[in-house]
Amino acid sequence: VWQEQSGKGTVALAKQKVAKTKQTISKAESLLGRSTLSSSAMPTYLAVATAATTASVIFFMEATPTRLWWVNAVLLGITVGATMLAARRQRRLEFYIKQASKTVE
Repeated sequence: VWQEQSGKGTVALAKQKVAKTKQTISKAESLLGRSTLSSSAMPTYLAVATAATTASVIFFMEATPTRLWWVNAVLLGITVGATMLAARRQRRLEFYIKQASKTVE
């Protein structure tokens, strides 16, 4: 009788530890999934910033009429905005990865 109770207690403890480990893994995977979703738009932001920068350099370097110089200011604004969005996404990505690593520790 004592051996049965001891065996049941050991099995219950093992199941509890397995459940806790699976829960920890699930939470870490969830945070990594969020980081993946956060990073999904970054290539688009960087592509927009690169295109706007390239067009801005072309307008600046080429002999464009003075009346088109306002386009350069707009393009630089787009570049700054897209870069800021990418930086914000990068911070969010770092946050989720840091949280996932803390969960596993």
